[in-house]
Order: sequence, then structure tokens, then C-alpha cells
Amino acid sequence: MAFYLFPACALQKFDILFILDGSVSVGQKIFNLQKEVVKNITENLSISDTGVRVGVEVFNNKTTLNVPLNKFSDQTGLMKAISNISYQPTGIYSPNIGQAIDILLEIALSPSNGNRPDVHDIVVFLTNGQAPDQSYTQIETSLIHSKPISVFTLLISQYADEFESDFFSLPTDTDHLVIAETVDMLPKATKILQQKICKVKSDLGSWSSWGTWSSCVSGCHVSNRYRTRKCFKDNTYLHPCIGNHAERKQCILHQACASVPFSMKYVGCYVDSETRIFPSSQTKDDEMTWRYCANFCLRQDRNYQYMGLQYLTSCFCGYGQELSGAIKATESDCNRTCPADPFHPTHPCGGTWRMSVVRLLH
Repeated sequence: MAFYLFPACALQKFDILFILDGSVSVGQKIFNLQKEVVKNITENLSISDTGVRVGVEVFNNKTTLNVPLNKFSDQTGLMKAISNISYQPTGIYSPNIGQAIDILLEIALSPSNGNRPDVHDIVVFLTNGQAPDQSYTQIETSLIHSKPISVFTLLISQYADEFESDFFSLPTDTDHLVIAETVDMLPKATKILQQKICKVKSDLGSWSSWGTWSSCVSGCHVSNRYRTRKCFKDNTYLHPCIGNHAERKQCILHQACASVPFSMKYVGCYVDSETRIFPSSQTKDDEMTWRYCANFCLRQDRNYQYMGLQYLTSCFCGYGQELSGAIKATESDCNRTCPADPFHPTHPCGGTWRMSVVRLLH
């Protein structure tokens, strides 16, 4: 298939991750075309350690980081590596897009794999499928939307109307999705996608000065103080400026709650759902700890006997009877570790739809 001869892209310093659909439903032909799309876009970028870095991830029911961002600093080596990516589908028909996003945020965009904190990130999904686990995908997508990342999707499918494109949507970006309903439409769709990617630089804005720090909340819990800044550029992207709009510092008060002394005992890892194991009280914090969660629950109701922590940030409170119908998961499913806590540095904080349940002894 003949692709357009694209002009050189104006991008000078970006980290770009291409995520290819390698599921059974794609097939060898479409998978190869996905690679051609990536090569056609990549060959027009200024690849170097200090310029544009490109990585490639392939997902089906498992996700593999085939090309880390810091693997190649030259055009020739990168193009050869993309060509050598093999199609290895498994027996799962639908791709696990949620897991692909998880690996993207946890591994592919990590500093150890070449992601630069002072450089804007661009993520491009190439797929023809639908997410089989929509709740999982929505959780992961909410995380990618909280990051300063420009996200694009190239959908190669005649069933475009059935695709859950809102999984990739950015609230202020109305044309993030490019569709090729037939293979013959792919060259034109690739050209449109490249144009969108190449215009990201002109859409970036500049930050104001940081505001003042908020006050710490007094008490016996772990809390945070914040300061924010504003981006001064109107454009179509959710995060038009490189970097974060908020900074956080942790306020840790090292005394126990005198009114409600307690200790904690780990119970196990449980399967959670949208109805929640502990539906009564809950809170969320980007730096959740066991002590923070326990103090929150006991401030809500001293009769709470249990708490549950999920996916690093969420805390739930319960009385105990809720566990009678709960399903135990394998302990390895609760694979998230709470952020640093001077009292309990290695406590588990659940996983994706997995809750680390803890008994409150008071």
C-alpha cells in the first residue's frame, strides 16, 4: 500500500509512544499496516536523545513494551526495530486496552525507560477493537487523563460506530480520533493523524507563576498542602502546557489520635466491584496510607471495624458484616504499595478492582 510522502514534522522535543493492537481480531495484515503507519510518521521526526524519542508498545490480553523511549537515538535503528516487531496474538479475541494504559503509565512512561519529566508526552493508540472490560478501561483512562499527555487514536475498523471512543477522549479535544473504515482509507487517515500530532507544539501554552501553598489541616492524620498555577493559552488539548498545574507536599503529624487509639491488622485481598464491598464511607488521596485511611474512617464513625484500600488512592470504611459475601482474591492481585508512610512503609494499597482489607482494632 502506498502512503503519502509526508513533509518533515515540526516537533523538536517530545516523547511519543505508539500503542499497537496485537489482538486476534486484528490479523497479520492489519497489524503490519499499523507498523507501516508508525514508520511513516516516525521517519519524518527528528529522532535523537535530546530531540524526539519514540517508543512502541503492543497489547492484546497481555502488553509488551517492545521499544522503550531510550532504546534508539537514530532513525535507522528505530525503523528497523519497528519493522521487526512480530504479531503474536493469543486466544483472547478482544484487546485489553485497560492493561495497555496501565503498562503505559507504570512502565513505558517511566524515567528508567527514557521518559523525560520536562518534555511533553504524546500517546497514539492504533486499534480496531473494543475494550472487553469497560470498567477497567475507564479506571485506567481516568488516570491517563490526569496526566499532561496528548492522546490520539487511529481506529482501523468498519465498525467504528461500535467502538467506545470516549475511552480515549479528552474533554476539551473534539477531534482526537481518526478513523479509517477501510484499508484503502488508511493512507489518508495516517496523513490526518500526522498533522494532528505535528501541531501539538503550536498548541502548547506557558505557565503563570506558582500560587501560595495551602495550609496543612491540623490533626493526627496525613494530609497534603497544595499550590497551583495557570496555563495561558487557549487550545484544544486538556493539558496544553508541559508540566503539572498543581504541586503537592505532604503534611505528616507524628502523633496518634488520642481520642481513638487503634492498631491495624491485615485481613487479605478481596475482589471489589462498582457496588463496593464497603459502600458507606469513602475518600480519596493521591498519597493514601493505612494511617490516613484509618483516621478518616474512625472520624466518620468510631464503630467502623474495617477499612479497605484500593489502587493507591482510595479508602473505604466498613463494619465487618459486608465481608460475608465478599470474594477473596489472590494476594498478588493487591500489587499496589502505599506511598511512603513513616509509620508503615510497605503496606499494600490494593490493585485494579482489588481491595486490601484491614481490621481496625480499637
